[in-house]
Amino acid sequence: LLEERNRQALERAEQADDEQSDMWDGYYYSETGEAIEASPIKAAELRHIVNEFANTHYKGIDESKVMVVKDMAALREFLGDPNIPEVEGMITRDDFVFLVADQIRGMSINDRFLRGLRVLYHEVHGHGGIRKMLGSKRAADEFAVRLYQEREDEINKWYNERYKGSPGR
Repeated sequence: LLEERNRQALERAEQADDEQSDMWDGYYYSETGEAIEASPIKAAELRHIVNEFANTHYKGIDESKVMVVKDMAALREFLGDPNIPEVEGMITRDDFVFLVADQIRGMSINDRFLRGLRVLYHEVHGHGGIRKMLGSKRAADEFAVRLYQEREDEINKWYNERYKGSPGR
């Protein structure tokens, strides 16, 4: 039963990634159904993943534009914004990617490595790809504003469930 629940949790994580969503709850489940919080990856391990991936498997990532921070406090301090919600990763307007080590979790080192790669891929190709596809940061910002205006209630509901706060405008 335990193996089956953990397999299902991994499938949900993979399905969420396949759907370009980050809705995996970060928990595995015991035989009694209790949620077991997954362990975070270490910042040095995550930096190693970024370097290896950028240098050997995928040349489209500029590792100099990827910063690994230990935790949310370090990210907030570095960006000078105490109001950044808890995230696994983010991309800035100038296409600088941040990965937050203690937010990237898994039950094994392999799980944590895979999750780190998924978050990196999501930031670079999900968010960054939309900007490139639309041709400019301004076009991507305008698209985001239109999307938010058209689906404000749905987006706020999702955001509040995921991050326990309002994205605002």
